Amino acid sequence: MVTPRKNRLHQPPVAPPTSHVTSDLTQSELDVIVVAARTRWAASGLTAEQAAVLQNATYTVSATLPNRYLGAAGNGHVDISVSGGGYGWFVDVTPLDDAEFPSADATRLLSTSNLAPAGHFDLLTTVVHEMGHLLGLDDRYDTASRNDLMFGSITFGERRLPYSGEAAGAALGATTSTDFLGLPITIGTLPAGKSVGINFKVVVPNPFFGDPRISQQGTITGSNFAPVLTDDPNTATASDPTVTNVFIFDPLAINVSVAPNSVFEDGAANLVYTFSRSGPATSALTVNFTYSGAATFGSDYTQSGASSFAGGVGTIVIPAGRSSASVTIDPIADTINEPDENVVLSVSPGANYNVGVLGPAFGVILSDDTDVSVTATSSSVLEDGGGQPRPRFHARRRAQ
Repeated sequence: MVTPRKNRLHQPPVAPPTSHVTSDLTQSELDVIVVAARTRWAASGLTAEQAAVLQNATYTVSATLPNRYLGAAGNGHVDISVSGGGYGWFVDVTPLDDAEFPSADATRLLSTSNLAPAGHFDLLTTVVHEMGHLLGLDDRYDTASRNDLMFGSITFGERRLPYSGEAAGAALGATTSTDFLGLPITIGTLPAGKSVGINFKVVVPNPFFGDPRISQQGTITGSNFAPVLTDDPNTATASDPTVTNVFIFDPLAINVSVAPNSVFEDGAANLVYTFSRSGPATSALTVNFTYSGAATFGSDYTQSGASSFAGGVGTIVIPAGRSSASVTIDPIADTINEPDENVVLSVSPGANYNVGVLGPAFGVILSDDTDVSVTATSSSVLEDGGGQPRPRFHARRRAQ
């Protein structure tokens, strides 16, 4: 007896998901990357409390982040741009390997032009970066941290990962909100003889910790020239970063400034160094300072306004009800031919105040002495003349 075989319906095999680029990120795609990002952080070494923070946080696709902003973190929540800042996400379906990023540094990996991440932002890097903020790590912008996960911007085809122990000692909740900026900026065709200025809008967190300067420099690349560093137009140095000082309000800070910046030695004007406070002025405050420079107290200048001024150190009292007090440096006029000389005053530590961040005050005493020199047309002549021309002497006066 022959039993007929039953017909079976054969379904075609389902193709496994592949890594891809999208400008319309879904929540399910994000969820997969979040799991991988937690795994990457766990491999770097986390405490149980830190791991719980990442596990309990929420992660959402957002359509409201500004263009070029890839993510934001704060209060146990992370928003991720739906479109990769308008440039598209590289969504890695094997996010625990880095095969698409063959050029590797210790924590920074780069793709190549023939691979999928090229021209797009890496979703895994952005999620891992924002998790760093949940762990209490702040953005870094110094040149030495360019390859670090917490550097504040990312470029196309770049993957950055935490180094071993990166979150060790981080204060959970120290960073409440931040944005991750996607670069580069595409300028387009630049006509010959034209220039482009790039303005950065900087948001300084409050409270602010760290170096009270913002340093920014970019690299310009194109199809027909070698890479060029951006230059600060307000300095004479070529190819230098643009540095902006951040004034940190400290109610206990004392700062010193000078006006004018320079005066002539024989002139009527003086250098006036003003010590200022920002906090309450209900009582008098004694401020310590040092003085230095090429000019010498007593022979090049006198002072008034300081309570004490000797041996390179001094004190000044800011009276009650006033926010400042001044030391006046009065140059001593003389006939000695000498170069320009500076006078530098700096706030020193003391009781009941902090040293401000604005640094020392530099004033210059400009020399206006006259230099007189005498030269002879001949160094020697015969006693009886001998037909030689008479020697002549020339006097020359040169003002400094």
